[in-house]
Amino acid sequence: MTNEMNEMSANYAFAQDNGTVVMVGFADQDYQTRDCLLLQRTLKPSKGDFARGWDDIHIMVNEESRSTYGGVEGVELWSDYAIIKLAPATASKVQVGTPFRVNLSAQVANLGEVGSMLEVLCGSYAKVALHV
Repeated sequence: MTNEMNEMSANYAFAQDNGTVVMVGFADQDYQTRDCLLLQRTLKPSKGDFARGWDDIHIMVNEESRSTYGGVEGVELWSDYAIIKLAPATASKVQVGTPFRVNLSAQVANLGEVGSMLEVLCGSYAKVALHV
């Protein structure tokens, strides 16, 4: 069995909607990250994306080999942490426990923006609860 992470600490959060893809990320630092979690979803999936299952939320933890589409069941955002709820198969693929906790430092100041992007990103695919 692989080493499974149950939580990480983030000093940096990223949220972006470029009109095509919505992304939310958490990382230990802005550059040269060791620990990071990225959620993203295309807003205008093609027929090919649907056929491959790429229309769902994509999750990556630390590296592309620990990523997959689908299985993000819910996200809760609080002022000092986030909880990511994953289907067991997804948690296994990305090698984390479920629920997975992201501890947010006081340096993360853009929680309003992160919350708004999480609502867009999750859409009808996953439940979102904002407590910020």
